[in-house]
Amino acid sequence: MALPEWTCPTCHRRSPVGTSVCRCGTRRGVAPQRAGRPANRGLVWLLAGAFSVILLLASAVFWLLWSRSSRPPDGAAAAATAAPQAASARARAAASPEAVALATAPPRATSAAAPELEDMLSGVLPAVVGIDVGLGGGSGFFVAPGLVVTNRHVIAGVTEVTVRTSDGKERPAKVYVRARDFDLALVQLYGAPPPHALLPLATLADVRVGQEVVAVGSPLGLQNTVTRGIVSAVRTEAGVTLIQSDAAINPGNSGGPLVDRRGRVVGVTTQVRKLVSLGRGGPVVLGESLGFAIASDHVRALVDGKLASTPFAPESERDPLEALRADLAEPAPQAPAEPSTAEAMRADGEQILQARVEQLAKFAAGIDSLWAQYQASCPEGRAASPRDVRPWLKSTAPTAGFEACGTGLVEVRRRADQLKTAMGTVEEDARRAGVLPGRVRELRARYGLEW
Repeated sequence: MALPEWTCPTCHRRSPVGTSVCRCGTRRGVAPQRAGRPANRGLVWLLAGAFSVILLLASAVFWLLWSRSSRPPDGAAAAATAAPQAASARARAAASPEAVALATAPPRATSAAAPELEDMLSGVLPAVVGIDVGLGGGSGFFVAPGLVVTNRHVIAGVTEVTVRTSDGKERPAKVYVRARDFDLALVQLYGAPPPHALLPLATLADVRVGQEVVAVGSPLGLQNTVTRGIVSAVRTEAGVTLIQSDAAINPGNSGGPLVDRRGRVVGVTTQVRKLVSLGRGGPVVLGESLGFAIASDHVRALVDGKLASTPFAPESERDPLEALRADLAEPAPQAPAEPSTAEAMRADGEQILQARVEQLAKFAAGIDSLWAQYQASCPEGRAASPRDVRPWLKSTAPTAGFEACGTGLVEVRRRADQLKTAMGTVEEDARRAGVLPGRVRELRARYGLEW
């Protein structure tokens, strides 16, 4: 038979009824003392475990973010592998003379450093001038105090000019020096020069095909006219470096600056080439936008006195007989005189004129054949101007009796109009080159192109 027992309220042991004190010290029938070990010990362990889990999660998140930020982008691993090889190659290349020259060369200007176009022009325009020589003129720009750069053909045949600055004021100046083999000249203002802006000179190393350039000058007398284009090519002809550009250039632009976006002069505007060619439909004008400027390296050489030139001495320093011969345009007897710039331009112009007139004469021969076919197929056309060598040149107005064969006549008239337009362009170019009108009439008569 089991003995009766009582349960200790403190440790929950079962003790015989005969004992009044449990082994834990709690007396039978007395409430347990709660001041000892805490009864919520499990809750404490639960909170500690939760904190540990949170700490682990935070550590994992931090490690994940750090690993992503330090991971190289795609392809960087290959670049990192190739970096030592590239560094070794650069070290070997650096020992070559070409690498040393490139390392010592000034860095190219980047477009990011270029100012706004309006800001650049506000500094360029005050340095550009117009040059008046009486019956003509051109443009120029200040490269030093009182010293103006222009084209040699602008001041051909004169020793004094009038310089018109950007504020509209006119000042007398003298031809200071002109290049012997280049279309460049320097003009010096008389007296102390007034304060004015100067244009810096770029170098050929600063010029790149495709870069934007701006031409400033006085085309047709309209001072400070600005046109914009790009560098189409850099060419060398007869020892002269020319910068080809599609910026619009007209008579009067000669001698003006061609500047880059930083306001530096890359060239001096000198000429526009316009060619006439014969196509299937008739004469066509080619090269309307072919403008050329002499590279600024030649300008720097002229200013520094490193370019062969012809100085202009003051009248007081010249021999009286020499001055008289110069005024009378007589060559000095002791040495054969070189042809002047105007004479050289006229000679070149006559050669170009003759070549173009020959081209137009071939086109006119084609119209002769078409006219002969028209006359053979149209009875009314046979009686028209039998004594004229080229009756279709006389007029393109409607002619009585020709309407019956209108289709052939329309084509003849169309080609005749093309021929006349092309001849007008050729004559205008010859006039600008200084070709005498008598020479033009002589060539037209020789090739049967008179009307």
